[in-house]
Amino acid sequence: MSVILGIAGLLLTAAAAYVVFVRPSKNAYAAIAVASALLTIWRIAADQEPSTTIIQAVGTAIYAYLWWHNGGGNDTRRRLREAARPFKAVRRTAPVTT
Repeated sequence: MSVILGIAGLLLTAAAAYVVFVRPSKNAYAAIAVASALLTIWRIAADQEPSTTIIQAVGTAIYAYLWWHNGGGNDTRRRLREAARPFKAVRRTAPVTT
């Protein structure tokens, strides 16, 4: 019974995002992922049944994945690439005018 409630909760969350955002986009995926993450944390803290908590966590991961792969993580990816690049010192001098 509780597994069905978990699935129903995910479906209702997706339906609500569809209504609010007209169609799911990266903004809707981000909002659903954050809301689902908060609900997952609440389920863990409230010591809810493990199966529903796992379903909620999987839903959170799915929506975070959809956000990341639909352009939501572009700035994050750019920052990660810059951080991963090895540092190259560049000597810069002031321009000389005569």
